[in-house]
Amino acid sequence: MQPEACSETRLLLVLPTDGHGGCEYNALSFAKFAAEVIGLRVALALPLHSRTAFLQEIACRNGIECLDLGTHLDQDDDQARLEVQQRCMRSLLARWQPDAVFVAMPWPARGGGIAAACAIADVPCLVKFALVSEELYLPWPQLKRFWQEISPSRQIRFANSNWSARLLERHFALPAGAIDAFHVGPIGLRDLLPTARHLEDRAVCRAGVLAEFGLPGESVLVTTIGRLSEQKGYPAWLKAAARLAQRYPDLVFLWVGDGELREALAARIRGVGLSARIVLTGFRPDARRLLRASDVFVLPTLFEGGCSQALLEAMEEGVPAVVSRIGAMEEVVGDGEHVLLARPGDAGDLVRQTRRLIEDADLRSRLREAARRRAACFSRDLMFARTLSRLDRLLGTCHAAHAALAHVDPEAAVPRVSRPPPGPIAKIRDILLRQH
Repeated sequence: MQPEACSETRLLLVLPTDGHGGCEYNALSFAKFAAEVIGLRVALALPLHSRTAFLQEIACRNGIECLDLGTHLDQDDDQARLEVQQRCMRSLLARWQPDAVFVAMPWPARGGGIAAACAIADVPCLVKFALVSEELYLPWPQLKRFWQEISPSRQIRFANSNWSARLLERHFALPAGAIDAFHVGPIGLRDLLPTARHLEDRAVCRAGVLAEFGLPGESVLVTTIGRLSEQKGYPAWLKAAARLAQRYPDLVFLWVGDGELREALAARIRGVGLSARIVLTGFRPDARRLLRASDVFVLPTLFEGGCSQALLEAMEEGVPAVVSRIGAMEEVVGDGEHVLLARPGDAGDLVRQTRRLIEDADLRSRLREAARRRAACFSRDLMFARTLSRLDRLLGTCHAAHAALAHVDPEAAVPRVSRPPPGPIAKIRDILLRQH
């Protein structure tokens, strides 16, 4: 029996951010799919200024209307900022009159006033949390009570992993099960930019990347993708890279991304004489092209909200990887099964695990194929279906039953990885919440 056709739904996507990254790209990819394929009327609200210009450009290219959120999100929530957020969001709700709101929050301590405004106005709301650290830095202690007092009756809140959902419940002292969870697949910019969609084969990508950076043909490319910040573990990775570069003269490190540590890292790279071996590429919308040209991927992150988008993209491209052993990641990948895991912040372990990949061709081959298969468990359509199913629960609609998703079971269980219990995880302050 076919479900009844759904009438047009007005969905307001809100990005409480002053930058851009995986959380924002995935939310925009969902918005594009919801508009073009499902037929929802979608608009995007975010702070309109130079640091979000790239997101505005992407939205414009994909026919998504941009609205000014009216407030910056470059500092943590406190009472004054929450009041401003609520006032701005109430104004947006009155002007655009959405049937539902989707708030994609890169950081849990920025943007709470937006969710509160939706609750006060009784507008159905999906709240997605992205980056969550084990030790959440709350400069305004009342923020915990603020989240407790937001009525969840017309909201569904979810995180990128079960690990993060449980952390959020602990940080905000919410009841067990208050935060839903499902993993987000390797989407990134692929659905949003033609240059991210259409890639040459590996040989052509590799030749182009080597020529672009003036590298010899025998170079072994070790790529890292992530914001240049403490949270991504670059200080430890620099120590490890110095040791690896000394042992393997053909190694070249591509560090893809930008951030607050760029100048400091560039100075340290010069200081240890590695300017010719570590390439700071800056932000690259064609990061997939660099991955396709790479021999090894390393992600030395100290914490993530879910499984890193960059890692899943590397797995999808078949690049054997070394990644930090952290809780959210271990829900998705197994040590020696799909990737090699290293202790977070441990330069020596990063060296050991990276050496294993460099020196063992059979291991690289086995992990490459296993990683591709594992990445296929986290498809874009599964993520879209799971998001739409939650929107349907809020609105009593049937968007997730669209023919484009007929091959997807929105609640299908992703196979669990076989792994030993995780080791101790470092207590890391939520440095991201103090950036800019």
